[in-house]
Amino acid sequence: MKTGEMLPVLKEIEEKIKAIQEAQKEITEITERNTALINENIRQIIYKLRLEAVQIETSGFKPSVIFDLPDHLRSTIRTLMDLGEATAEDICSQTGRSRSLESAYLNHLKNLGYVEKKRKGQLVYYKIKFK
Repeated sequence: MKTGEMLPVLKEIEEKIKAIQEAQKEITEITERNTALINENIRQIIYKLRLEAVQIETSGFKPSVIFDLPDHLRSTIRTLMDLGEATAEDICSQTGRSRSLESAYLNHLKNLGYVEKKRKGQLVYYKIKFK
């Protein structure tokens, strides 16, 4: 290829490189914006969790107890904390597990002393036991 023939090819390559650099710059800007949004969401979640921990702890329940529980019990007690007072049916609708399984988990938590239960007619309601 002669020098005169190479100039248009080189110009085309330069334009493609420039377009790639612009796209890379745009991707970097989008990534930085998304990272900032994610970090802000994480900060808000941490703040809410800390507030919740303070509220729970000041009411007598130690949140650190939750971390010592196995995953299945932790999920049940966390759902119960969200609902306040609930039946096994209420909890299973949130966790996606069967009512009988949630009932067994709730009774296990009761036996551990973390949950209290109260019968209202045919329904049994559970709530976090505050000391």
